[in-house]
Amino acid sequence: MYILLSSLIVLLGTIVNGQTSEQPLELQPLVKSSNDLAINLLEHINLSPPDDANDVVKALFDEPKNVLLSPFGLMSSMVMLYQGANGKTSDEFAHILKLETLDKESLPKLLQEQYEQLRSTQGVKYRMANALVGKHEFTDAYKKLLEDYFQAKSYELSSLDMNDLNKMFADKTDNMIPQMLLQKPGDDTGLLLADGTSFDGNWKFPFYQEDSHVDVFFSNDDKQFNNVTFMRRFGRFGFTYSEDLEADLIEVPFENDLVAFYALLPRDPNDDLSDIRKNLNATYLEQLIARLSYRLDSTIELPLINMDYEETQLIKVLKNFGLNDALDEQTAQFGSMTDKSLKLTGLLYRSKLLLNENEQKRPENDENLSAAAPLFYNLNHPFYYFIRHKQTGQLLMLGELHSF
Repeated sequence: MYILLSSLIVLLGTIVNGQTSEQPLELQPLVKSSNDLAINLLEHINLSPPDDANDVVKALFDEPKNVLLSPFGLMSSMVMLYQGANGKTSDEFAHILKLETLDKESLPKLLQEQYEQLRSTQGVKYRMANALVGKHEFTDAYKKLLEDYFQAKSYELSSLDMNDLNKMFADKTDNMIPQMLLQKPGDDTGLLLADGTSFDGNWKFPFYQEDSHVDVFFSNDDKQFNNVTFMRRFGRFGFTYSEDLEADLIEVPFENDLVAFYALLPRDPNDDLSDIRKNLNATYLEQLIARLSYRLDSTIELPLINMDYEETQLIKVLKNFGLNDALDEQTAQFGSMTDKSLKLTGLLYRSKLLLNENEQKRPENDENLSAAAPLFYNLNHPFYYFIRHKQTGQLLMLGELHSF
């Protein structure tokens, strides 16, 4: 009897903690590199003070902000630069992007094939567009490379048509990024990279408009955001708990179950996500996902997300990663894109994320009204999130939500 009871307790504990015996997905090298790149960028965008920092040191750091990055989109745009680089500049890009072991010449086709797979995935709408603006004309071969493999177009600064550039981004993102550049780059521009990505999707288990309600989102330092609309859904979602991160991982699939939204929700509502962003990497994420359990029903409350994100400090972050030669005209080697000296002077990134009820209304025969669930996840305080292609493990979007 004691053995039976003990076994039952262990079994229940395993279920509640979401332990499973699934093997983690082994990521392809390019997927792993792109996922790790974005995870590392996010850690440096929302830079946290050292664990032993006193109040004076902590005051020198900015409060964490909302961030929305596209790991695949960023890798694609950075590989554009890598393909145009030579010598030590090329070596720096290979090191920063963790692509040393991959054949450089094969990357454009690999990325093109992967983008076509992601772009054509049913149930979601993931779009990407890139542009390069240079003070010198690009070679015909490099222009063709951008158009054929990178959803990109090149522009010479002196003849730049802003309407044409912005229309290109609007067309390639289905108008989710209608205006990439708000003003024409200055005359001091050497080489400007503009990267835009967008995501929208339909849920596998619809969130109905009738169940949405207005509530409070609690941020750090006792800040509150009123009048935030939360979606609500009862169902059997994937979940597990990470003792290392002291956070729950919840999986919410999109239509056809090929792509899913994941949230890392700290148990402590005052958590600023610093421990999560410091300890994550692509391999650890896959280990967590392999532990997801689908054995219990749960209720999820998720805020509507309509986020337009702009990041202009990526060059500063990449410099911390070791990018130096590309930023100095005396040392930059971009001979595969132009026959004149050129340095990277700007990197503008924009992204758009739309998560809502998709105008879904409850069918008359729907019985999933207000069932009681043993688990309840209320995403009403800061959380770390990512959107993942389940077959490949490629992260489409990655970010943090701290405010509205």
